[in-house]
Amino acid sequence: MEEALHERMDYIKECVVFADKDNTGIYAIFYLDRDFVRERGLDTLEQQKEFMRADIRKFNSEMPGFKRLTDYEMTDREFEKSTTKKIQRFKIAAAQNK
Repeated sequence: MEEALHERMDYIKECVVFADKDNTGIYAIFYLDRDFVRERGLDTLEQQKEFMRADIRKFNSEMPGFKRLTDYEMTDREFEKSTTKKIQRFKIAAAQNK
């Protein structure tokens, strides 16, 4: 799903997709390209989320039901990475499933 999101929305710099602990939905956290955000005056995370709303709706309409995003959030910093530059997904999902 992350690859499909990147393909459709090239302004996404990083994203992590995960299921909640009860497995009732699919969620995503996005970090947008800083130049893109600055150029469009998307100063707050709420503005960024609102900007993405139509693209997420379109994405969901193109995906089968079991691959649709239930909800999404924004972050203002890149995700924590390992020494090999891979996103440490387990830390992100654990923090979201508290």
